[in-house]
Amino acid sequence: MKNKCGGKRLSEACRRGTSQRILEQYIRSCHPSEDTEGAAPSRRNASVRGERFPNLAGFCRFAQITPEELERLAREYPEEVERLYATLEDEALNSSLPAAILSVYLKKRLGYEYEKLSDEPEPGTLQICFEHDVLHDGE
Repeated sequence: MKNKCGGKRLSEACRRGTSQRILEQYIRSCHPSEDTEGAAPSRRNASVRGERFPNLAGFCRFAQITPEELERLAREYPEEVERLYATLEDEALNSSLPAAILSVYLKKRLGYEYEKLSDEPEPGTLQICFEHDVLHDGE
């Protein structure tokens, strides 16, 4: 699918609250083998069918913007861009990506990095912790 949007169109869509339409065009372009009834085929062997994993970098490429331009839009239209992020996160969670790759993608998306964690978070910041106790889980 040929992209006709460009960065100015995305900015205008954010202003109007319709940026989700551009994202949906991008997501459809990642799944070209969907049948006419609208049901998505099994995502197994997706690369063989020419399918691509919808992701933030791919969306920026599709929308003809840089990640920095998207960050600027996020400051201007935070709720609109958060909806875009949530949709891409949902695509990732429902993908057939191996868990190791999915984990890296989501940690990057959530801003969770091991070396940046400290015992005391800075006031006013959100700290996400994944806790797992192998000896007690499942009791």
